[in-house]
Amino acid sequence: MSVKLSPQQVATVIKARKILNAQGLAADTDVKTICQLAGISRKTGYQWAEKLEQSSDLKQQALRNLI
Repeated sequence: MSVKLSPQQVATVIKARKILNAQGLAADTDVKTICQLAGISRKTGYQWAEKLEQSSDLKQQALRNLI
């Protein structure tokens, strides 16, 4: 299976791997475990991820508008 990732997606995956490694977690650590370690619910974790994604999308759109 060939998956085409954008440069932003590649950077995000690499950053996530670095964070997991720094915390001593395996690359395949599931969301439930990550949220438990952060002291939050899985639902809250997904809400944070959604807010971050929306913020990133708005920033990208603003940059495109400037160009």
